[in-house]
Amino acid sequence: MPKTTIEDVRCSLARLPEEGRASEAALQAAVAVILRECDDDLHVLLIRRAEREGDPWSGDIAFPGGRIDATDAGPREAAERETLEEVAMRLDEATYLGRLGEIAGHSESVIVSAFVYSVDEIGPLQLNHEVVEAFWRSLATLEETERHTEQAFRFYDEDVLLPATRILDGEGPVLWGMTYRFLEMLMSLLDRKIPGTPGHVDE
Repeated sequence: MPKTTIEDVRCSLARLPEEGRASEAALQAAVAVILRECDDDLHVLLIRRAEREGDPWSGDIAFPGGRIDATDAGPREAAERETLEEVAMRLDEATYLGRLGEIAGHSESVIVSAFVYSVDEIGPLQLNHEVVEAFWRSLATLEETERHTEQAFRFYDEDVLLPATRILDGEGPVLWGMTYRFLEMLMSLLDRKIPGTPGHVDE
C-alpha cells in the first residue's frame, strides 16, 4: 500500500474552507497541484519554468498555473486553463479533490491560490514556450533530509536565506518559495513533514 492515498488527500482537504479570502492584490494567480497514486506513494507533477525577462517566477520549479485573466470565472478556472496551456493536461477530465489554500507574496503584492486534482492515466505532456521541463516526484522525496538546504534569494536588494529542496537529481534550480510553502501545507495536512528550516519569506 502507498504511504498516502488519494482518499487520504480528499478527506484532509474536505476539512478546509473551499472559498478563499477577498484580495486587492495587483497580481492574482492560481496553480494546480496534480497527484497520481503509485504503488509506493503519491506523486506530484512539477514543472520548470522557462527563463523569461520580467517573469517573477522565471526558471523556478513550480506547479502548472499562472495569472488569473479577466475571462476566467475564478481562480480554479484559471488554474485549469493555465495547466491546459502549459502542459496540455485537461483537468476537467481529472478528479477535483479540493482547494488547498492561498499564499500571499512579499508585501501581499501577489496572492496565489492552489487547487488539488488526481489523475489516473497519464498521457504525453506537451509543453508550451513557458515550460522547459515537467516531471513527477513522490511525496517521499520531499521527506529526504539530504535534499534540504538553505539558499540565498534576493528581495528588494537584500539577500535572505530561505529553506529549499533539491528536488531535481544533479544540477538545476531548487524548489523554494510559494511552491515549497504549498507542499508544506499539503504534507502537514497528511501528517507528513518536509524537514526544512522554519521561518521564511515568500516570493
